[in-house]
Amino acid sequence: MLRTVVLGFFLFLAACENNTSFDSAGNTAGFEDVIELCTTLDVQSFKGSLEFPAHQDCNWGTKVDGKDVLSSNGNFSRINGSMRAREQFTKSIDLPEGSVLCGVSIEAENENIEFDDAFGVHLNGLMIASAPPSLVQRLAQDEDGNYLWDWTRVRDDGTLPELASWQGPSQDYYCAVNSCTLPTTESLGGFALKMNVDFSSAFETNESSIQQAKLFSKLSTRDKLSMTLIATGDNDDGDCMHSGGTFAYDIKVVLRR
Repeated sequence: MLRTVVLGFFLFLAACENNTSFDSAGNTAGFEDVIELCTTLDVQSFKGSLEFPAHQDCNWGTKVDGKDVLSSNGNFSRINGSMRAREQFTKSIDLPEGSVLCGVSIEAENENIEFDDAFGVHLNGLMIASAPPSLVQRLAQDEDGNYLWDWTRVRDDGTLPELASWQGPSQDYYCAVNSCTLPTTESLGGFALKMNVDFSSAFETNESSIQQAKLFSKLSTRDKLSMTLIATGDNDDGDCMHSGGTFAYDIKVVLRR
């Protein structure tokens, strides 16, 4: 399944000291703190790239006496039409010490990106996009409605209700942010994540902006932002495939005083 993602959205991450309280995990107490810091401090930008090597085929499980034996990474054996296996690939962006993220752009340098079968993208464990949208329908949600990636909830042991079709119209996808563009199954296209901060918006009256601020304020790990590509498979040798490539990023941060 071939996928392209073009996402445009706000990113709010926090790891700061002044006038901001943190829980034991280092997360901000509220999105208002991030807004204040990214509004009042000087925004800096740094650039780099992430290299995702191409990959093809799943690490399949087996069947012994008619029963599934999971692979080393928790995949089932092959069954046509079910989400039985997945491979996932993570690259991390190290953040400057004391940084608070105010904006992120990640874009594939190659305009033709390919996935097979279904695919998803998560940042620090929070699902940002998936095609088809049914990839997230079995996942747990946090208190703000964000889907939390967990393969053990997605994989089909043969007893789960059938997921929606993996093939559909060009707009058949899940998108956690304000703008996503994905092609139809097995079509070529670019890949971009665009998270542009606009703190001039009236957050008090814009429910969508508030929701996004809550989502992205949870992404901060203080020292890195991890991006994971997920490719699934049902039964084919070419499943769990992605074409890889170089993903250029532009990170906008403010530094804690």
